[in-house]
Amino acid sequence: FWMKDTLIPLSIAFYDRRGRILRILDMAPCRADPCRVYDAGVAYRGALEVNRGAFRRWGVRRGSIVRLRR
Repeated sequence: FWMKDTLIPLSIAFYDRRGRILRILDMAPCRADPCRVYDAGVAYRGALEVNRGAFRRWGVRRGSIVRLRR
């Protein structure tokens, strides 16, 4: 993931097939190349992006379980 031309800072949570949060990173906007690449560093199933700091405010951390509705 990268933040090229993104206007606001975001947090990203990478999760596994069971919905367990593996890693959370805070990401900063990037206006010009080269932009930093944000990598989970582990195999993951998906990722959720929210306003930066929202996971912290909600008490979501590594090991938390997310449930996504279809």
